[in-house]
Parts: sequence; structure tokens; C-alpha cells
Amino acid sequence: MENQKLHIQQGLLENEVTQLNAQLAAANSHCTVMQRAVTEARTELENQRKKKWKSVKTKSRFVTHLQMKALFEAEKAEHLAKEKEEAEKAAQKDADEAARVARIRDETTTKVFNGSLTSYKRKDDLVIISGALELPTEGKVGDLFTRIKAHLDSNPQLAESARFAGLYGRRRTTTNL
Repeated sequence: MENQKLHIQQGLLENEVTQLNAQLAAANSHCTVMQRAVTEARTELENQRKKKWKSVKTKSRFVTHLQMKALFEAEKAEHLAKEKEEAEKAAQKDADEAARVARIRDETTTKVFNGSLTSYKRKDDLVIISGALELPTEGKVGDLFTRIKAHLDSNPQLAESARFAGLYGRRRTTTNL
């Protein structure tokens, strides 16, 4: 009987130890969560303290001498004229570029190449030839020239075409494309 009583007491104590261990684990995890929250709050507080003051712009008026006002107005007019001139230059540059692209596109499909390949030195001419041969048109002048030369060397049948015969150094014999 005494053994049974001690055995039951031991079981109850083991249950109590298990419950206390579970409570301890819960308390530890709660402490860990709270410690992280405190760390984050401290970091946020430090960041709030470090924030710089932002400037506040207010509308205000200045009282100046009439000569200073006239000088300011003259500088302002000069600045506006300069901006207008720059805008006009940019618009003209865009228009010139659009015309250049249209010319290249048109000549890529219609131009008959009368001169030899070495006679074409400008990048636009080489871009037109590359486009007409259906080659990539990007790159530097040297790259375009090398690419065109390799294509012409690997396709000698193009010399028979009235459009491309001139690139091989041959004169065009017919006027038909």
C-alpha cells in the first residue's frame, strides 16, 4: 500500500514537472519574442532621433531696390530665351535625326550601289549597305565594313545583281534592278 501511494505520488510529481517544463518553455519563447520587439523598438527610436530636419518652404516676398529688380528681370528674360533656344535646337536635332532615319530606310530598299565597297566611308552609307544586304546595322564603321566585306566574299552571286555589282568594283551593265 505504501509503495502504491509512493508510486502515485511519483506519477503526480512527474506530471507536475512536465507541466512546469512546458510553462518554462512558453515563458522562454515569450521572453525571446519580447526581447526582439524591444530591440526593434530601440532601433526605430534611434532612427527617429537621427532623422534630419526637413526644410519648410514658405511663400514670401522680398523688398528690393528697383535696380535690383530690373537686373533680376533681365536675367530671368535671358534665362528664358536661352531655354527657348535650347528647346528649338533639340527639336531641330530630333527632326534632323528623323529625316536621317527616313533617308536611310528609303535608300536601304532603293539605292543602287555604283561605287566599290572601299569608296563608302561614312557610317550612314555602310548602314544602308548592311540593311540592303539584310545584315545587322549596329556597330562601329570598322565592324560594319568587316561584316559587309565578309558577306560579299561569301556570296559572289551578288556580283551578278545590278544593285550590288558596284560593291565588287564592277560597273553596272543594265539599268534594271
